[in-house]
Amino acid sequence: MIRQKVGLKYLVPLALETLVTNPFIEGDLFMGDLLEQVFKVDKGFWNENEDLLFELNEIISLVKSTIKIITPLIKDYK
Repeated sequence: MIRQKVGLKYLVPLALETLVTNPFIEGDLFMGDLLEQVFKVDKGFWNENEDLLFELNEIISLVKSTIKIITPLIKDYK
């Protein structure tokens, strides 16, 4: 439903709650698609919901730190 921009004020908080525990969780299509759809929410929504934007930024920080840790391990594995 986030993809269709329907009920964002109800669905985005639920999505963020899920993404905190697993940012790469699969929605309907593929691993990480829920995060992708949250990223595609209009900037106007985030401007009106700064508390949710703060939560999204926390998730982004988590993803970045995970990628930073995992990337060298992947390189060493190969």
